[in-house]
Amino acid sequence: MVQCKVLLAELWALYEGLKMVKRMGVAKLWIECDNLLDVHMATDVCASPANAVSLVNSIKGLLRSNWSYRKNHIWREANFSADFLAGFAAEFSVGVHELQLPSHGLLHWLCHDVSGTAYSRFCSVKFFLNFWFC
Repeated sequence: MVQCKVLLAELWALYEGLKMVKRMGVAKLWIECDNLLDVHMATDVCASPANAVSLVNSIKGLLRSNWSYRKNHIWREANFSADFLAGFAAEFSVGVHELQLPSHGLLHWLCHDVSGTAYSRFCSVKFFLNFWFC
């Protein structure tokens, strides 16, 4: 259930983003998505779940618009701009929000993403061992 909600949220974000760049008159578009399933559904590699068929068809319709595009999967950890925006979006109410200018914090990460600067991500992992004694 939660995975389905995440998938639909990401598909809606892609759909709304495509509508926005179409209104802006963008001629060339490079779409990077951290959900491989989204990429596969939008490029007909796999079928869409029943509750996403019309949304995926709308995305495909927008992708057939008069522009050239490239769509590929990128690991979320490799896209610091998207990571920043995900945290930044938590401050907003539910809905579509179009920023007229990027926030100061985003500019920093855009420069890193454009230059291809790589960072290691460190994760804290805790192991819990359960021992059963008879």
